[in-house]
Amino acid sequence: MKVLFIVWITISSPFLWGWDLLKDFDSLGGNGALLERLRESSKGKGVQIVQNRMTDRTNRLELFADYQYTSRGNTYLDSSSSAASFHFHINPRWSLGAKYNYFFNDLTPEAEGIINEALEVQKINPNVETALIPELNWPKSSTMALISYYPIYGKANIFNQGIVHFDLYATLGAGQMELRNGTSQTWLGGVGVGLWLSQYLSARLEYNYQGYEAEYLQGVKELSVNTLSFGFGYLL
Repeated sequence: MKVLFIVWITISSPFLWGWDLLKDFDSLGGNGALLERLRESSKGKGVQIVQNRMTDRTNRLELFADYQYTSRGNTYLDSSSSAASFHFHINPRWSLGAKYNYFFNDLTPEAEGIINEALEVQKINPNVETALIPELNWPKSSTMALISYYPIYGKANIFNQGIVHFDLYATLGAGQMELRNGTSQTWLGGVGVGLWLSQYLSARLEYNYQGYEAEYLQGVKELSVNTLSFGFGYLL
């Protein structure tokens, strides 16, 4: 349900923020005279224009805040996180950055069922050994260094209501995860799409495959998780 909510927010974000945010982009680059001349020469046919970026990101800093949902982690935990990050754009293609995540963890229905069953047995007979309560080692926070590559830039006409500029990108990251018991090295690789709502405001939807190790009584276990995040950024 959380994943569907994030996807819905991403798709509808231009409508939620209002098309006034897109006024810098609605003219397909602001070259009105050229556009009118092409329309006149096209004799009523549609005109398509491809231009370079309107927003210059070279040597500029972008600040982000986002929400992240995690799946395929610990069987007994439902984890999500809020994050703050920055991305320094060396040029329109490459950026370096860092990200801090603070995690929120809840028991899954399976874990709650096991624990409640064990508690009921103990109430009846405290001397009887109950089923094992699952050992939990949840993530608390993480800090990562990031590098991102933006190979594709484009524009989309949304229902003839406005022009949305977007970037498709890939990202790699490495850092440290703080867990309930100890710390672990962590890494990630992912892809995403960034939507430019104005020359300064952007939104991102990003998928990552992330790995780290968690220590249990039986030994160290390698965990691989899928994460889906959505957030807003501001270009300084």
